[in-house]
Amino acid sequence: MEWQPAVGTDLKAILDGGGIACTYGVQQAEIGATVSWVADKDGLFSSRISEWMAQGYEEVELPAVNADRVFVISEKAMNAREIHSWSANLLVKGNWIQVSASYIYKNTEASQLVNAAIASLRS
Repeated sequence: MEWQPAVGTDLKAILDGGGIACTYGVQQAEIGATVSWVADKDGLFSSRISEWMAQGYEEVELPAVNADRVFVISEKAMNAREIHSWSANLLVKGNWIQVSASYIYKNTEASQLVNAAIASLRS
């Protein structure tokens, strides 16, 4: 099925920038993850920072993750949402990677999924 993102969303910016997005989940367990990748052409990553900050993201370092910059949804903002979904935006080697997962609750739980998304850049 083709993605049909709303105007102004990260997904729209990623796909319009020539990126890709992949979602996988276990419907019965109501869990899943979405990972998106796009080359950071013309400062695409930086152009989204003010919107992320307005949504409650904060710049952090993720444990055991090597990235140039990382913005993660804050615990306060995540608790304010009606639907739980951990989310991060990373700048890695000139690429914007966005990772979201409904089964991650703390930054310390995210390294395996995030590192897999980063490692896929070499594929």
